[in-house]
Amino acid sequence: MAFDQENSLRWGNSLGGDLYLALLFPSKSNLTLYKCGRNILPFVPGKTPKAEKKSDDIGQDSTASAHTGRTLMFNELSHILDITPIDCSISEIKRLVYEENILQKSSFSSRKMSFYRLKLLYTLDIQNTAFKTLRFFWNKAPDERPLIALEAALARDHILRYSAQKILPLKCDTLITKEEMIKNIQQEYGKLYTQNVLESTSRNLLSSWVQSGHLSGRVKKSRRKATAGPASLTYALLLGQLSGVEGSSLFETVLVHALDATDTEIQAYLHAAMRKGWLMYRNAGGIIELTITLDLNGEVKKNGHD
Repeated sequence: MAFDQENSLRWGNSLGGDLYLALLFPSKSNLTLYKCGRNILPFVPGKTPKAEKKSDDIGQDSTASAHTGRTLMFNELSHILDITPIDCSISEIKRLVYEENILQKSSFSSRKMSFYRLKLLYTLDIQNTAFKTLRFFWNKAPDERPLIALEAALARDHILRYSAQKILPLKCDTLITKEEMIKNIQQEYGKLYTQNVLESTSRNLLSSWVQSGHLSGRVKKSRRKATAGPASLTYALLLGQLSGVEGSSLFETVLVHALDATDTEIQAYLHAAMRKGWLMYRNAGGIIELTITLDLNGEVKKNGHD
């Protein structure tokens, strides 16, 4: 949970098992078996978890990754959310991208590809709980938008989630090169993608981590601390619950680790979120009770306990 390099952190991947395990447990760099709490699961690169009842709210239904062709696309997402009403349907967003060219792409094929990649990352469907909550927090916490966008993408994009194990443990000001990212991605995806795709994917991943606020620099990229707060914490906890995570494990997902927050900061964000009426939290002797109480037309209310 803390942005402390001495802490033992757990990184998520979507390779084998369900999204619960994907968010909680570390990957291995070979085709061996690894222990995930109560289970021993095969590690299969490129395999996406089977959709389950709770992961349906995430919209985790594709083996595709937006990062083989694009980045986090934060600017494009921001533009869509800024010019459309909060209840805008996915069909209307598609029409605006295709017909009105609101993303100002030079060709129709580029418009189609942009919409496709954005849909992979965020669903863009207001009927989807994860995207509806993203829109809610977008207006509530402008400073946390980059991190909120990253969290949504982490919950859906398995290559981005895999790259977190390379980025998040880095100490502040540590440099990371494209070659290091290529080597990291190649360990898991080398047999699935060509070298050209691996190289472009690595560039896209580094760009996404810059957009989220975890890296800085145009040519030489170095680690920095992301800007988090009560909104991004609440969103991370909600996404965890939608994925089937409960109790204290909610604070051990890659989504919460991406906040770059110390234990003290997490507690401060929790109390701030409670004051805003976004959640109720109780820790009695290690027994955690968490209820998300967001007012999204009375539709979102998730309970969790340990």
